[in-house]
Amino acid sequence: MTALIDRFVGMDPGSPMGISFAARMQADLSHQLLLHPVDAGAVSLLERHAVAAFVV
Repeated sequence: MTALIDRFVGMDPGSPMGISFAARMQADLSHQLLLHPVDAGAVSLLERHAVAAFVV
């Protein structure tokens, strides 16, 4: 998906903007997986919020 957006807007993945965009996409995915998991498993939502607060 990112490569398609990069090509559409003419952004070089190695450029500062491309690197920033990739980092933003990774941060969004990390947030989604940590705080809104499909299957929480053995880690409670409270524990997930504690990890998120520590990381920020």
